[in-house]
Amino acid sequence: MKKLISLVLCLTLVALMAVPSAFALDYKKNMTAKIGLIYGSEAKDSYNVLYDAGGMDFGWLDSNDNPIIVYESGVRFVAVANDKSYGLSGNALTSGSSIGAYHVQLDNTFPSQGAAYNEAAPLSGFVAYVEGAYRVRFGSYQTLSEANDAAAQYSAQSGRAASGAGGTSYGFSVVDLNEGRIIFELEQSGVGGFYLSPVNKGAKPVLKNGSTEYYGSFLMYRNSSGKLNLINVLPVQDYLKGVVPNEMSNAWPIEALKAQAVAARNYLYQNINKHKGDGFMVCDSTHCQVYGGTARAGKNSDAAVDQTDGMVLTYGGKLAELYYHASSGGYTENSENIWFAAVPYLTAVESPYEDLDNASYGRWSTTLTKEEVRAKLVAGGYTIGEIESFYVSQYTDAGNVYSVTATDTEGRSVTISKETARLKLSPYVHSQRFTITGGGSGSGSASPVYARSAQGSADISDKAFSASVISGSGEVSQMNKDTLSVKTSSGDQAINKAAGGSNADGTYTISGTGFGNNVGMSQEGAKGMALQGYTFDQILTHYFRGTKLDALS
Repeated sequence: MKKLISLVLCLTLVALMAVPSAFALDYKKNMTAKIGLIYGSEAKDSYNVLYDAGGMDFGWLDSNDNPIIVYESGVRFVAVANDKSYGLSGNALTSGSSIGAYHVQLDNTFPSQGAAYNEAAPLSGFVAYVEGAYRVRFGSYQTLSEANDAAAQYSAQSGRAASGAGGTSYGFSVVDLNEGRIIFELEQSGVGGFYLSPVNKGAKPVLKNGSTEYYGSFLMYRNSSGKLNLINVLPVQDYLKGVVPNEMSNAWPIEALKAQAVAARNYLYQNINKHKGDGFMVCDSTHCQVYGGTARAGKNSDAAVDQTDGMVLTYGGKLAELYYHASSGGYTENSENIWFAAVPYLTAVESPYEDLDNASYGRWSTTLTKEEVRAKLVAGGYTIGEIESFYVSQYTDAGNVYSVTATDTEGRSVTISKETARLKLSPYVHSQRFTITGGGSGSGSASPVYARSAQGSADISDKAFSASVISGSGEVSQMNKDTLSVKTSSGDQAINKAAGGSNADGTYTISGTGFGNNVGMSQEGAKGMALQGYTFDQILTHYFRGTKLDALS
């Protein structure tokens, strides 16, 4: 009986440990995500949207991101555009005049979409929603003057009041690309974007822009230049299903994918205002985190997102700011040694299970001439002449690069520190974990020298080559300044001074491991830990020390 009680108690404890506690944050797990797909200088005047099942709702989002739907259409292939004149070439709007920006508009309003549509149909017109009312528009003209003339002629013939309308800076037009005509226009003051959503909300509909498919809806948000930013509006879970398989392979162990799902969820909530000025939360590129719609979604990655629904990492009662990278090369790094501020849970930890021999950029090396080194530095904005030496001038306690120094024949030097060292030397350098040597018969090695004590290890690279030794008779003498030897399990090993010496032909070899900024979770490391049997929460708390797994309400 004691054994049975113990077993039940043990299973109960395991179950409790596996379920994160509910956590009261300002964020809700069922929040709507707004993801920037095309924006800024790449924004356009129009976007094509395809919904194979047919049927789209049109409107806008209120200040709380609730949809305000004012028109329902049965079409399947449309272009949403700024209210301008366009040409039509195949299935694309172009510069031209076949679809004019101005129209004749009846002066009276209508109580519903249906009433307006019934009035518009005999006129070969369309419904417009203008300042809170349904209107009827017809005809296509290049100028407002032409539209007013046509309206006067229509009024004289029909006895109905009408005037020219359209072409506003805040208006939107919807063109049925199968029929080549406008089917709806929206003019509503204070509305910054046009919202388009599938009519069928229950069958997991997929919208398509170009060749990429997306869950959810689209928002065409007008930016400061008057162009339209294309934004995907969708539930957080569906967004994450488009992130996880773009950050990790679907073939990786599910515990690694689950760790990635939590990290990606944390990133979204932590950066919810990163692109606020652009009308969305985060973008779909490496500037934020890679999102590719439904293209790479699969059973494994979808399950990883579903099984971690609402789970986040917290530290000290607040949402943790999580970062991740492809591969640390063996050791991650303190945030202050890469960026600026120290963060207690973004600290250097060993990443022992990375398969560097098979990972992309697991191990890498490149050789540069003095001229190539100088050209790279000058291109990065530094002033330096003919290169005399090029070397790693400081390592962190974790063995990652803190700074790189180059000196020229005139005695000038340039030192690049932290992440800037990696970025300025890209694409030759892929992570913060590398060495610079002369290669072949060169005299330099960038390997750091550490002294280990009961309190830990310390980098003594700047002191080791000028150290002194005491003989058995008490005689003090200075060691060789250029070479040290250390005892290893395979015998004596020489360590050369980190002077970054070059070959006789003036080349330098940069060799390293890993890919990325080395801060936070190593994705290759997460994969390796999962293969070793670690669970996603163990993976996360290994890379983010002191954090806790919690659940959003």
